[in-house]
Amino acid sequence: TNVSTVTAQFNSVRVTQELPFIIQSRDQFGNRLTTGGIVASATVSPIDFNAPQAYLLFTDLFDGTYSCSFTTTQSGRYSVSVTKGNIHYLGSPFNVTIDPGNPFAPSSKLSNLFVNKIVAGVPNLLVIETFDYFGNKITTGGDLFEISYSDRDFIVNTLPFTDGGRGSY
Repeated sequence: TNVSTVTAQFNSVRVTQELPFIIQSRDQFGNRLTTGGIVASATVSPIDFNAPQAYLLFTDLFDGTYSCSFTTTQSGRYSVSVTKGNIHYLGSPFNVTIDPGNPFAPSSKLSNLFVNKIVAGVPNLLVIETFDYFGNKITTGGDLFEISYSDRDFIVNTLPFTDGGRGSY
C-alpha cells in the first residue's frame, strides 16, 4: 500500500483559479521522505460531464513534498487522483467543485417569455440568464448590475429587475 498523502487546500474554486494541493511522500513505514524525485502521476477527471483538459502543474520542492495545482475553464465537479504505480495516495481520489466565474454580459442571454413580439405600451417580461466569460451558467443570484436602454430620443433609461436566484433576473 502507498502511505504517501495528498491534501487539498480547498474543495472549491472559481474557473481559472488555481486549486492547490500538496503531496507528501512517505516510505513504506510511513516516515516522511526528505528528498524529491519520486515519480507520481495525477489526473483530473470531470464527474458526469464532458470538459476540456484541465491544466495540471507539479512542482518538486526537493524535500519530499510536491506542490500541485490545476485550473480549468469548465465549471462542474471533478475528481482528482494521485497515484504511484497505479496505487492511490492516501486522500486520493478527492472531489472538487469548480464554480462559474463572474457574470459576463456578452455571454449572458436576454429573452422574453410568452410573447413573440414586443408592443409599445404593453408590459413584457424579460429574463436575463447570466453566464461567465467561458459560457458557464451562473447558478446563484446576488450579482449587482444595472439594466439600461436608450429610447428613440437617445435618453438612457434604467429598468427595475428582480433577482430570481440561480443566475436569472
